[in-house]
Amino acid sequence: MKIRLFMVLMAMGAVAMWAVTQKPVTPKLQITMGSNPFPMVIGPSTLYFTVTDEAGMPVDAELSIAGRMLHEGMLPLSIQTIRYEEGVYQLPVIWPMMGQWVVEVSAQLPDGQGTVEDQFEVYIYATAVDVRGDFASYRSVSQSRALISDPSRELGIIIPQGTNMLIMEGQAEDVIPPEIYLNVNGQNTLVIQNNDIVDHTIGPYLVRAGEVVRQSFTRPAVYQGKCSVNLAAEFSIIVEG
Repeated sequence: MKIRLFMVLMAMGAVAMWAVTQKPVTPKLQITMGSNPFPMVIGPSTLYFTVTDEAGMPVDAELSIAGRMLHEGMLPLSIQTIRYEEGVYQLPVIWPMMGQWVVEVSAQLPDGQGTVEDQFEVYIYATAVDVRGDFASYRSVSQSRALISDPSRELGIIIPQGTNMLIMEGQAEDVIPPEIYLNVNGQNTLVIQNNDIVDHTIGPYLVRAGEVVRQSFTRPAVYQGKCSVNLAAEFSIIVEG
C-alpha cells in the first residue's frame, strides 16, 4: 500500500513539474499588410495590418513596426502611432527615400501567449506608378516561404517588388542565374513568385504582377527564352533525368 501511494505521489509530482516547465504554445497566426497608396511613394503613406488566426478571425495584439532600408548607413524608421479599428491596424508613415525597404512587424499577443514576427519587402517609388492587374497587397517573408512545401522537390524563385525599376535605373542585381538545373527524380518543380508590380518573362513563362507560377517537369529537356530579371537577358531551365 505504501509503495502504491509513493508511486502515485511521484506521478503527481512529475505531472506538476511538466506543467510548470512547459512554455505556452504561440497560436499559428498570419500577419497581412496593405498600403495606401499602393505601391508606396516618397512622402506620406498609410500602412494597414491585420493579425488573424487559422480560421481567419482577427486577433487583438500589440503591434510594433519598424522600417529598415536595404542600404548601409541609413537609420531605421520607427513607427509609433497605431490606430486599431474593426480588426485593422492603421499606421501613418512618411517615407524619406526611394528604394528597397523592409517593414518588420512584431505582434505581442495578450495573456503571455507569445510574440509573432514577420517581414515585408517593399519598394518606395519616387512618384506614383501604374500597377498591372488587381495586385494590391504585399506578401510577407513567411508567406513566400510557405509556397515551397517540399524543398527536396521544389525550387523557388522570388521576384522582389521594385525589380523592374532597379533594372531601368541600372542598379539591379540578378534575381536568378542564367541557368537552373532540375531533375525529374528529385527537385523537379519550379515555383516562380512575382512580387513586382509589372509582368516579367522568365524563359518560356510570362509571370504576371502578383502571380505565382508552378510547373512540374516529368522528362528531361531544355527550356530556353528571354529573361527580364537577369543581366544576361536569357534564361535556361535544364531538366535532367
